[in-house]
Amino acid sequence: MPSGEINRGYLAFIRRIGLRERPGGARWLRRGSSALLRVGADVVRLAMLPLLLLYGALLVLVLARRARRTQELPDLHRDAIGLAASFLDQYPMHPYPAIAKSLELAFLRRHLPASDPGAPPTGPVVELAVGEGSFSERIFPPGAQVTAFELNPYSLVHTMDLPHIRDRIVADALDPPVAPSTAAYVVCNNLLHHVSDKERTLSAWSRIGERCVTNENTTAWAASWMLPGLLSRLGMGRAARSTAARIEARTLQSLRTLPDLQGLVRTDFEVEAEVHYFHERTFFLAAVCSALLVCKGPPTPALPKAILNGPLRLLAHRLARRLVETLIAYDGTLPRDRDAFVSWRLRSRHVDRLTDGPLLACPDCRSALSGTRCVPCDQEIPSVDGMLFLLPRRMREEVLGGYRGPSAALGRQHL
Repeated sequence: MPSGEINRGYLAFIRRIGLRERPGGARWLRRGSSALLRVGADVVRLAMLPLLLLYGALLVLVLARRARRTQELPDLHRDAIGLAASFLDQYPMHPYPAIAKSLELAFLRRHLPASDPGAPPTGPVVELAVGEGSFSERIFPPGAQVTAFELNPYSLVHTMDLPHIRDRIVADALDPPVAPSTAAYVVCNNLLHHVSDKERTLSAWSRIGERCVTNENTTAWAASWMLPGLLSRLGMGRAARSTAARIEARTLQSLRTLPDLQGLVRTDFEVEAEVHYFHERTFFLAAVCSALLVCKGPPTPALPKAILNGPLRLLAHRLARRLVETLIAYDGTLPRDRDAFVSWRLRSRHVDRLTDGPLLACPDCRSALSGTRCVPCDQEIPSVDGMLFLLPRRMREEVLGGYRGPSAALGRQHL
């Protein structure tokens, strides 16, 4: 299977991380210009911090009145409110990722038996696109024995001290090197929206695992950011759609409508549970905070994060907690017609029962591995820094050849 657009873009990103460690005049010049841009952005962020705190306080006051008038919240939102505080250090005054991950985690804890410390083992659990593990460690208890897959070794190296992970595999999550019908659960969070050939990817997942727990973004995700949201509210629908399309392209996403996605997953799976959430109105209100922080993705910029977790911690954390919990409660009162996220627990149409034998397979010939060796290919799979580089030969040469070790790793919480 071709590695697809997400891997082509991500491989270039991995190469750039390795290149940071090498000298070179042109690179130093580019690095200097990037540093100037970061300094400029940080100056704006510092100037915006009082406005960010004021906006958050006003939003809590306005939405709290509505929350007092509402009926019982849906189970997902009630559970998410109880989880919101665990994300404050990672996302202080940055409600977009805190809300999204609180709701995602609430779904996973309800629908993934492996996340329950008291549940009996269900069989091998595979987590794809584990990243640096900051979300994964909230899903699984210490003894879960998860096999973690991630294409970026600079992220995966941060999972070394996470007790719930048994094996760390640098691999292609779009076509995982896993033997057919060997995983009880395939878990993948926040990857599928980057994949254009979703049909082929889901088909590959459905053949390796009995069940799959995953999520996806809908077209409402790109339309809900501050600028397209404002344009839409001003009646400038065409400009709003054009701006949303640019956001989708810039973030390397390939989004579809919720009905399209619902039809897509039913090709290879039976749907056991489906919940969609994070309405575009809630998203827009949260996205204003992201705009004031001068960021668009989950990572909170380093300087405001240090200030909000340091000198302003007492004020910022109390306000951030109220803000995130209030926005989650508000989201629970809205109709589910324009939600940006959907989560599923799916049962494969291709796996009737699990088979015994090795979990890992050769990415080139698909034979089951004997330890770390593929006998038919007569090759030993390399292991570096506790990570098995289980990639097709050409991709392995590109990723492993440019890998500079843990010293070049990204920050511990960069997702």
